[in-house]
Amino acid sequence: MNLNICLTDVDEASKKEIKDVLIQYDRSLLVADPRRCEPKKFGGPGARSRYQKSYR
Repeated sequence: MNLNICLTDVDEASKKEIKDVLIQYDRSLLVADPRRCEPKKFGGPGARSRYQKSYR
């Protein structure tokens, strides 16, 4: 069920109560996760890892 549809038919006091309950249950339902994939850079197979250096 879409949260926006659920929250359109209630008044402001009830809306705050519903939001508080949902945040206590699972915050990820209301708050977006800003983590994204880091782009690959040169000198290695991934974003942070580098190719292994050999001294021989």
